[in-house]
Amino acid sequence: MAVTPVGITPGRPRPTVDEIVDCSNLTGTQFLMWLGQQLDPDIPLYNMIQTFRIGGAIDAAAFRRAWRGVVATSDAMRSTITVEEGVPRRIVAEADPEADQADVEIVDLRAEEEPETAARAWIDNRKTAPLALDERLWDTALLIVGDDAAIWYLCIHHLVTDGQSFANTYRAMSERYALEREQRSGDAPALPQYADYLAHERAFRGSRRFDRSRAYWDALVAEPHEPTEFYGRTPSRRSSETDRLVVEIDEQRCERLRLIARRSEFSALSEQLAVSTLWAAVLFTTLHRITGRTSLRVGTPFLGRPSAFRDTIGLFIEIGVLQVDIADDDTFESLARRLLRSTVDGLRHATPGASTAAVNRSFDVLLNNVTSRFDDFAGCPVTTDWVHTGYGDRDHALRLQVSDFDERGRSRLHFDVNADLFGEVEREWLLAQFDVVLETLLDDPGRRLGSFSLARDDDLQRMLVEFNATDAPYRKDASVISLFDAQAAAGPNAVAAEDATRCVTYRELADDSDAVALSLIHI
Repeated sequence: MAVTPVGITPGRPRPTVDEIVDCSNLTGTQFLMWLGQQLDPDIPLYNMIQTFRIGGAIDAAAFRRAWRGVVATSDAMRSTITVEEGVPRRIVAEADPEADQADVEIVDLRAEEEPETAARAWIDNRKTAPLALDERLWDTALLIVGDDAAIWYLCIHHLVTDGQSFANTYRAMSERYALEREQRSGDAPALPQYADYLAHERAFRGSRRFDRSRAYWDALVAEPHEPTEFYGRTPSRRSSETDRLVVEIDEQRCERLRLIARRSEFSALSEQLAVSTLWAAVLFTTLHRITGRTSLRVGTPFLGRPSAFRDTIGLFIEIGVLQVDIADDDTFESLARRLLRSTVDGLRHATPGASTAAVNRSFDVLLNNVTSRFDDFAGCPVTTDWVHTGYGDRDHALRLQVSDFDERGRSRLHFDVNADLFGEVEREWLLAQFDVVLETLLDDPGRRLGSFSLARDDDLQRMLVEFNATDAPYRKDASVISLFDAQAAAGPNAVAAEDATRCVTYRELADDSDAVALSLIHI
């Protein structure tokens, strides 16, 4: 995927994001995402991938016709991004259900010794393939793993989808597939067009409400954000490689969380909003306790989708922030109240086109409460899996994404951690400490945030007793220097010392100490 520079006329000031968006036909959020992809053009930075394991025999021919029908009726799915005179523009191909570029790949794995294992290997290999923005913004395949089981692999670039749009695409496909099997494709309803929203946002950008929303976000992120320091690791430059740590929260704990959300002191506009606020309280408390910071800012996507576009496929989210200050006497309850106010204010100001580059740069931790749901596929039971490509925004240290795609009553937490920032130990600490905070909230929502230990009893035993059990016999005829020399000779490439920025072997430490000794001799 080649980088396409935005043109700048010599002698003229550099154009602002809004000026470029005005010359483009992308939404403001689309442009920011396009720009982010240009900074990392050869990696699947914004590939959104879901797999749907369908229990039941799937008619591959009908499935293929259904997908072509969905693409033919959705302008978002027929979109590509090209650059004209330095400005990105959306191009929509003609609607053609017979077009080869709208095809779905059929992969029959039933002859494999382990079809499910072969399917996982196929997905792992395919998920890292970047999408060429000027060719096609999606990739899909039907993996047949048995006579009564198949896995639908669906990858869509974030430029033309979000969580709700993914669910809209899935629902449209399910409905059309059912009609195709009954040879009633002509009864498929027309899909609403993303172009209508583009026109809506373009008109809205000239309104007073748009100006008020922009002023709100500008004021909220006016103070610079210092990078979050996790466990003392602060590499000067992070890569875009991320690892996903998945934690399942069972039905019992999720029900306890819902019961707390129903209490009057945690009430919100909906139970879903109240539960989302409690997840935010757990994350903010964990960050506060890990970092010691009292002023915290976390990015979050707000669904900037007007009700008229509820069923439209396309990108509608607006990125904002939650920001609170934490006092010494704060409890989970008082923190949740302030987070709810911040969330409601964000919802009010997450108007079309409100996202800005300044907001995107103002945080390095993101919380995403995913609300999209996936029902049965044309009457067949489905299990949904969110596939991680292994990449993410290099400016994000941590992304926590909470989901329950199949409405099973239990939450799945996806901790996407920057690979340069979190080593194996730090990952274990993060998950363990987040779990302690969650369990403390579930046990006592009125508890003060700083009144409990982040370590469990067995962890304290390991850290304070077992880790410090370093007694060992010591040779009385040996010096520290001779023991070090013996160790350096036995394992010169072993790690002698390590911190967040440097790792030193025994050979390197011996060479450095010899150099210091020679310098001291000649003083």
